[in-house]
Amino acid sequence: MSHNDYDYTFKFILIGDTCTGKTTIANSYIKLEKNIIINSPTLGIDFATRIIPLAIGKRIKLICWDTAGQEKYRSIISNYYKDICGVLLVYDITNRRSFNNLEYWLSEIIKHNICKDHKHPILLIGNKQDLENKRRVDYQEGLTFATSHGLFFVETNALNPTSLDNVMQSFLTNIYHLALTTSKCRGIKKNCSNTNTNSIELELDDSKDKKKDCCSFG
Repeated sequence: MSHNDYDYTFKFILIGDTCTGKTTIANSYIKLEKNIIINSPTLGIDFATRIIPLAIGKRIKLICWDTAGQEKYRSIISNYYKDICGVLLVYDITNRRSFNNLEYWLSEIIKHNICKDHKHPILLIGNKQDLENKRRVDYQEGLTFATSHGLFFVETNALNPTSLDNVMQSFLTNIYHLALTTSKCRGIKKNCSNTNTNSIELELDDSKDKKKDCCSFG
C-alpha cells in the first residue's frame, strides 16, 4: 500500500486530564502498538497517525496531537487547537475529578476554535472500562453528559480499544459530510497526489479560496 493511498487528512487533538490514558489510546488505537502501558504523563505534545478506511469508500489519514493534561503545559497546548477538525476528549471512569473537569476542556475547545462557521465534532471517551470494580463515574452519567453537549460517546479499555471501531466510523464519516456542507475547514486536507481520487468529486475547499498548495497541511 502506498503512503499516498488515502483521500483526506483529518487533524485531531486528544485532550483531557493527566493520567486518563490518552497516550495509551494514541498508541494502541492510532499507532496500533498493542500492550504498551504508559506509566508517566506526556511531556508537552506528541502525535500519532493512522489511515482508516471508511464504509463510505473514503480512506482517512488521521493525524492526532496527543497533549499533556498537566496545567503547566496548557499554554503550549493552546496552539494545537488551531487547524483541527475533530476532538477526542478523554476522562477516566475511575477518577471522578477527570469527569468533573470536562466542562473546562469543552471551554478550551470553544475558546480556541477558529472554524467560525461550525463547532468541532467531539468524541467523549470514558477510559479504563476494564477497571469496573474501581468505577466512580457511571456509564449513564457519561452518556447524559455527552448527549446534553452534543458529543459522540463511548467507553473503552485503552489497551484493547475495539469498542472505538464503530464509533470512530460514525465520527469520521460525520466530519467528512460536515466538511462537504460548510466552508473550508483548515483541519481537513484533500490528498491531491492520490490518483484514485475522483477529479469531479465535490471539493472540500471553498471555491472562492482555491490555493495552488491544496495538498499542504496545516
